[in-house]
Amino acid sequence: LEREIAGLRDELRFLERLDSLLAARLSRRLSRIVDSAAGTDRLVFSHGDFTPSQILFDESHVGLIDFDNLCEAELEMDLGQFCAYLGAAVAKTESAGNGDLGAELRQRFLGSYAKATQAPLSSELKFRVGTYERLSLVRMAVRAWRQLKPARASVALRALDHFELSAGM
Repeated sequence: LEREIAGLRDELRFLERLDSLLAARLSRRLSRIVDSAAGTDRLVFSHGDFTPSQILFDESHVGLIDFDNLCEAELEMDLGQFCAYLGAAVAKTESAGNGDLGAELRQRFLGSYAKATQAPLSSELKFRVGTYERLSLVRMAVRAWRQLKPARASVALRALDHFELSAGM
């Protein structure tokens, strides 16, 4: 978690040269995330870039691809990043009256994870996944601006807004 936050702070310093208002807005959000999160020493084998596009389906077979970022990390990192990409996909396509779809997909995904692992979906797990989801969305927005893709940055910010609204933040 600490490395993720430090990396985002570096990227925000770069973004400040491109758009100081957006950098300030994202820095405030990152500060709120940091204030609410604490790291853990429970590291597990992680994909490192777990997104819906990393999963292949062939009839009843499922495969995982792209192992360039394999690492030891908190379990919640991969889950949070996957949820962030679900939320961004919804934010990219949704109409104004469809704002709960991202939250519904997140809940279904985490529920399926809990069922498959036979682990309870604790409030601590949900909170930590949410922390990584928010970090991933901030990272998406920053990187989109660095690549001069304002539409993609806007999608990430809308997804972040929807997440925080649905979580009562």
